[in-house]
Amino acid sequence: MIKKGGARLNILRYDIDWFGDGRVSISYFVSPAFAEQVGLPQPESTPYDSDFEEEYAAAFDRLTAVCDKCFDEYLHRTT
Repeated sequence: MIKKGGARLNILRYDIDWFGDGRVSISYFVSPAFAEQVGLPQPESTPYDSDFEEEYAAAFDRLTAVCDKCFDEYLHRTT
């Protein structure tokens, strides 16, 4: 549908830096409605530290984590 001008999903991306090296270790993709429902702040341009993930564990435990490499591979298979 995207190739044919269909509607795009509106998603928010939360990047987490587990190792403290400033790089994304894992990303969570959620709808704005879900983010509002569970009280997540607007995503920032730099990765959050692992404390952020622990603070919102109740929300993130309900999601499936996806690394950048896997998500890029998924995108290339679907486009």
